[in-house]
Amino acid sequence: MTSAISVEDRCIEAFNELKKTSRHITTVLYRLNDSLDTLILDLAGNLTHDELLKALPSDPRLVAYELHFADRDGSRRPWPHAWRPGGGG
Repeated sequence: MTSAISVEDRCIEAFNELKKTSRHITTVLYRLNDSLDTLILDLAGNLTHDELLKALPSDPRLVAYELHFADRDGSRRPWPHAWRPGGGG
């Protein structure tokens, strides 16, 4: 049996803001709600890499972060990552 997870509109809005060239947001953290059926926005902000590491909680999160590296055409892009403390298991 499969079940769908819904996504709050705020999650999509924050990710779209992250993708814009204005870069008011460089970091978006998402989490599941308490009933584990909806992805909700946990944090949207302009964090440095060190601030992002400090902001990660002790429970899992999905992270979209504008990692500052240049690819072949010199553009920057969001880096999606799943944060799972404890290294997996």
